[in-house]
Amino acid sequence: MLFKGSTLIGSFELRGKDLLGRVGKIYTKSGSLETPALLPVVDPFDPIVKVNELSVKMGFQGIMVNAYLLKKKAGEDTTPLRDRLGFQGIISTDSGAYQILEYGEVDVTPLEILKYQETVSTDVGVILDVPTGYDLDKSRAKWTVEETIRRADLSLNTLTRKDIVWMGPIQGGVHLDLLAYSAREMSRRKFNMLALGSPTQVMERYMFKTLIDMMLTVKMNVPVDRPLHLFGAGHPMMLALAVACGFDTFDSASYALYAKAERYLTSYGTYRLSDLECFPCVCDECVKHSPREVETFIKHRRVSFLAKHNLWVCKQEMLRIKQAILDGRLWELVRQRANSHPTLYQAFKHLKDYWRILKAHSTPVKRRGLFYFSTEDLHRPELRTYSEKLISEYSKPRRMNELILIPAPDEKPYHKFLLENGVPYQEAWRQHLCFYGVPFGVVPIELDDVYPVSQTEVSDREEEESMRAMAPTIIRYVEEKNYDAVYFLVKEGSHWRSLSSRLRSVQKKKGKTFREVRFKVNLVKRLKETLKTC
Repeated sequence: MLFKGSTLIGSFELRGKDLLGRVGKIYTKSGSLETPALLPVVDPFDPIVKVNELSVKMGFQGIMVNAYLLKKKAGEDTTPLRDRLGFQGIISTDSGAYQILEYGEVDVTPLEILKYQETVSTDVGVILDVPTGYDLDKSRAKWTVEETIRRADLSLNTLTRKDIVWMGPIQGGVHLDLLAYSAREMSRRKFNMLALGSPTQVMERYMFKTLIDMMLTVKMNVPVDRPLHLFGAGHPMMLALAVACGFDTFDSASYALYAKAERYLTSYGTYRLSDLECFPCVCDECVKHSPREVETFIKHRRVSFLAKHNLWVCKQEMLRIKQAILDGRLWELVRQRANSHPTLYQAFKHLKDYWRILKAHSTPVKRRGLFYFSTEDLHRPELRTYSEKLISEYSKPRRMNELILIPAPDEKPYHKFLLENGVPYQEAWRQHLCFYGVPFGVVPIELDDVYPVSQTEVSDREEEESMRAMAPTIIRYVEEKNYDAVYFLVKEGSHWRSLSSRLRSVQKKKGKTFREVRFKVNLVKRLKETLKTC
């Protein structure tokens, strides 16, 4: 157990969270790495972007170097990475597992690459695992998991540098039971960080729904105090989703690979350079040139230009994600990015199947209010928490046995609408006033200024799909709370009228009263009349 100053090397300090995304710090012997963080993969022998530019000009706190390729090219030269690269931030090394995934094998043993990483004094090292990949059958996938665990034990028993943050890769691929087993086993071992191994092929195929299953399976089976790394995740449009699923750090060479293919990254997709009439970006590179000018550059300069832009976009997205977490707006950002591609949107909708783990890790009260756009937002943790607690924990006032259901007004808090219109609701002693509508279903008047009810903006309260989605919540509330009488105020012609027959049926089964109170325009008049007569 080593300390840098008063801080334990390998420890993780949490500063803020939203969904499963976290803002924090990972402490290494060379300083702290703020999360969420993207580590650009750098080739020390042929960097497309100067290494010192990454930290000094662009503000990247860390980079990733492939230790296997470095060893092959450097030979007997074991100059420490910091001296070789001139990079003043945190240097992480990969072990060559990606080359195993691509070519089937590497000509180095797990202990040799472990020793090499120690010799070149990496800050964050990775053992040489066996990647599962995407298309292995289950028996072969199981072998990769068991072999990775064996190599983990061998490596942990052999390493001598306790000042290096060691990362334990989790294998299993698309076989979620193997992935869960691998996550639990690696969690039992003394790794400072854990990582989801070999997701690259899944991401290359835009299988983001499958990626969500993989990421959240891992997240549900590792301790919360271990930072999680996602190998090979570098397209900015999917980073918010990955952070929302609990991953803290990422590495990628995509900025360079896309640049070499003359591709231009944005936070919402990818362009070919030849298709651009103008650059939709104001980074240091794009403001100086037009696409046509860049096309005239010699190949090396053109690739360098695109790589720098691609890095700026990735950097900007990581900062945007960080601020969204601190503001409690990560859901909104993930939602925006989901519209970048149909498979991302499919993955976003799939998050509803994991709402319980999202709810468990989300903060109940946030710095900002919520935005509701459509039924997909009903599955965000704050709204699911409200609906759940309304039924399981809320008790209606003891003597108020008559329920008056009022359409929720636009103005918040809702009771302000009653005060401004002279509705004597405070004089009611047995009538319980509740508002109904999108997106909360039912809001008892005494809860209408409780977060997040008064802090939620709704795009369209009359959107039919959302109204239909609210019906089960309203009906269940009436079923559970057992009022002697229910008065349902509803506007003529409104879709809400379809609820009347179902509410009547609920009350009839109990032998209780139900009355539909219709109004055309003047809700206040009908409400006052109802309060007098019921």
